Amino acid sequence: MILNKDQIEEIRKRASKATPGPWVECLGYGAHLMSGIKSYHQNKHKKEISIADLRPEYSVKHNSEADDHRPNMDFIACSRSDIPHLLDIIDHLQSEIGRLQDQKQKKGGE
Repeated sequence: MILNKDQIEEIRKRASKATPGPWVECLGYGAHLMSGIKSYHQNKHKKEISIADLRPEYSVKHNSEADDHRPNMDFIACSRSDIPHLLDIIDHLQSEIGRLQDQKQKKGGE
């Protein structure tokens, strides 16, 4: 699947509106069983921001491996930095394609 410019711009807008990163996994324990994704970016209240709440850690430990949501938590947490990085790579590659196309046109015109 190839993304067109509008689709890439939609992804870029969503990424720019999301809570600043980095995002981290927080596994629940003890009396605090809720696991989730948090950002420790300084906000006006100077405390962490909850990005997503996931299954309690107790459920993760006592269910089958198929119910282990830690890989999903890692994916969500890493997406905050992965997506902007991938968008930068797309920009670089598109610029390189344009440069090579210009170079090809100049050689063809000689």
